[in-house]
Amino acid sequence: MRHLFRQPERYFTMNTIQDYLQTQALCVSPDEVAISRVAVQTVMAHAKAHIENSVWQHNKLPEYLCQQTAIFKQLYLALDSVYERNPVQSVVIYGYFSETNELIRFAQMGQEIENHLSVNEENAQRYLAVRTAHAGWANIVTDTQKWLDNQELLGEHHQRNRAQISLPICGENGVIYGVLHLENQQNFTQEEIAIWIGVALGVLPNMQQLLTQNV
Repeated sequence: MRHLFRQPERYFTMNTIQDYLQTQALCVSPDEVAISRVAVQTVMAHAKAHIENSVWQHNKLPEYLCQQTAIFKQLYLALDSVYERNPVQSVVIYGYFSETNELIRFAQMGQEIENHLSVNEENAQRYLAVRTAHAGWANIVTDTQKWLDNQELLGEHHQRNRAQISLPICGENGVIYGVLHLENQQNFTQEEIAIWIGVALGVLPNMQQLLTQNV
């Protein structure tokens, strides 16, 4: 009769969301995150649109992953569905390869940015996504120029945006599977941050499927 002691799915979902928000010190509505997460996973579950492989494949993507067409299509459509309603300058889902310490683009919308980033201390000063992968913490930059002036970020490439967000895509055990990175020409509202957190949580199962062997 073990099933009598199981908690509803919503219980686990909301606890996961609240744990993520608390761990990452993110003050947004858990309910808005939950709605976004469900929407993302619904899109992925019903992904049927035809997508050319060239849209998501590139020369930095490991060859063995290029065979996972269905999973990448789900990631692409999930990202596209949110981006269409909440356009930003750039949004990228990076996969984190712990064995080689690198971030590799899995899906992207908007202005193209880096397909590949080495994860090391030097790049952690230059790229927010690397800093998040390196330390495991979310980073929200509301004024990129101020961070540059204070040398909290380095590199002329940051002139392309005014605000940035990097969110770890991680399991409950703390394992990092990737980073959701956004850049924009205006600051993000709390509602927008909640929506993108829902994306980071919603794509986790796909990232786990693609990167299990790298954990």
